[in-house]
Amino acid sequence: MTQGKRARDADRDLTVGVLEEAYVDGQLDVEEHRRRVARALEAAYLADLRALLTDLQGEKPAALSEDDPPVAPRVAPPATEQRSASRWVGAVVAVLLVVGGGTAVVVSQSAGSGSAPSSVEAEAHAVQALAVQALAWDEVELSPAKPEGATVRLPGQKRWALREDRLAALVTAWSEQMGPYVTTVTIRPDDVHLTRPVAATSPTTEEWVYGDEGPGRAYLWVTHDVTAADTPILDLRDLDIARLVDNIERAETDLGLPDASLSWVSVKPTPVDGVPEVGIWVRDAATNDVAWLTTTLAGRVVDEHPHQPEG
Repeated sequence: MTQGKRARDADRDLTVGVLEEAYVDGQLDVEEHRRRVARALEAAYLADLRALLTDLQGEKPAALSEDDPPVAPRVAPPATEQRSASRWVGAVVAVLLVVGGGTAVVVSQSAGSGSAPSSVEAEAHAVQALAVQALAWDEVELSPAKPEGATVRLPGQKRWALREDRLAALVTAWSEQMGPYVTTVTIRPDDVHLTRPVAATSPTTEEWVYGDEGPGRAYLWVTHDVTAADTPILDLRDLDIARLVDNIERAETDLGLPDASLSWVSVKPTPVDGVPEVGIWVRDAATNDVAWLTTTLAGRVVDEHPHQPEG
């Protein structure tokens, strides 16, 4: 468990600013920059933020030094923090334009306003900035297509069960053998469907099924022709398995269904702006009532739809 003081929004802002500078001067490539920005926006502790900067050249903000400075209450942020917040907004816009294909809408400050974002605005920025986790077809090296009816063995896998260790092992084995990139993932109690992009010059996706063909075996179920420009890609390694399992338990217990159990989990970019999201749906078998919540890939809950009893 990470020790030390918890990070504030201002600390995350400073970290994103340093990462942007490192990207501009060539220390980080597009992929590594994308990963670190996403992790910075989800970081819970100062130590998590420091770990993203330790191998970078250049001056680090004093707030991210090894000695946690005391935090004194203040009425308004100083000018330096205001500039940092403005720089962070610019950094997010730049990342989205370069990496995310400009698909996300970012809530930006008015030019020259000089005001730091509110906590609500910061939360909106953090969620929308995760659009950098949606990749374009020409940004990744895609694996070749498999012949129709192909199967793949996943070493170390046992018969499917929706548990943290099994899901983590599946993601690891799949990423190593088939590549980490997917367009959608659907997780059910009895099986997992993984749709992966192939053939960048003639965009196609392959939908694979794991869980109903015996232990350790996935099979190619169907292929689809797609439009590459309209089909964002996700890196499966960005999915936080532990927090996903925690959020499934939360959906089963906290959304107002007395006997709720998981129906399915959907991992995919949203159709409007391409921001990756995780939808967790639960159902009461006796009544067929449903409820759901949505999270980021890193597990932050962004929306809840609890069951509302009639009357």
